[in-house]
Amino acid sequence: MTTNQTVAEQKKMTKETGQFNTNWRKASYFMECLSKVALATNGFPYKEIWQSVFDDHTWEERETLIKKKKTSETKRQAKFTVNGLKKPYNALNRFRVEFRNKCKTAGTEYTNESFLSAFKQLSDADRQRLETEYRTELAAYNTQYAALKQRAIEQGEIDEDKPKSFKSSYMVFAEECRKPETTLLTAEEKASLQTLPVKEQSKVFATAFNRLKGDATVMVPINARVEQDKARFKKEEHAWRIRCLERKIAKATRDGVDTTSLATELETVRSSPPIVMTPVVPATPAVVVNVVAAPADVPTEVQKKPRAPRATKAKTVPVPEPDDS
Repeated sequence: MTTNQTVAEQKKMTKETGQFNTNWRKASYFMECLSKVALATNGFPYKEIWQSVFDDHTWEERETLIKKKKTSETKRQAKFTVNGLKKPYNALNRFRVEFRNKCKTAGTEYTNESFLSAFKQLSDADRQRLETEYRTELAAYNTQYAALKQRAIEQGEIDEDKPKSFKSSYMVFAEECRKPETTLLTAEEKASLQTLPVKEQSKVFATAFNRLKGDATVMVPINARVEQDKARFKKEEHAWRIRCLERKIAKATRDGVDTTSLATELETVRSSPPIVMTPVVPATPAVVVNVVAAPADVPTEVQKKPRAPRATKAKTVPVPEPDDS
């Protein structure tokens, strides 16, 4: 056995990093076992043993990776899928199928390097053909997918998509920054947007936002738009919850399932609509001025009325008594 083989076998025996990366549940089971051992024994160095024996990542890093994998899996499972309906290949993968069939017909070995080299040498006409085929099939796929999804929604098999959430003050601020006539950015910041990619532009907007977020002239109309959008979202979300519950009740009724809990939930939602007050967006930026309240007897007009002259009291001067001498 060579030295390289020995090292490879040792890594295979002592580290499970690769399997943990592809199977987050296995990593979670291992961590659960070590956690129980740590609870049963005093001072068991489970985190040190984890990285030295089981994983190239630290205990905290693996916890973060597991959380991301679980979130990704939840989103993937929540997505509506149709058995037998397959999304068409894009231009690259369409050519991959064609090239693999050519290699099989010619009796040559297919390699990724030869495939990429052949793809780079494709003519513009062939590239356009592949792209047109992909776009045509994708449009048909999207139409069929949307129809099947809508049918599943109406049958109560899945919930319809939740209404779009309201925008934050930063998002509204960024929208204003993207307008050509914006006055929120400096001349240098405006010029930098011409060359920066979209992701990098957000850094410019964030810098401007941090600079102006304390300026009431800027933020009052922006915050009013946020509250207006928040009111829209609450109203749409309430109607969405009612529709989803009604469809679930209809499906449960068809399936012969008890609908008492669903009916109670629906009645609760219907009886508690959101209380929203749609704010009025100022036409012009509002300015906040600190005003000190004046006493009640002082007029508040800018031009004060002149006061009447005060009546002066005559001084009383004692009259000297006459001298008898």
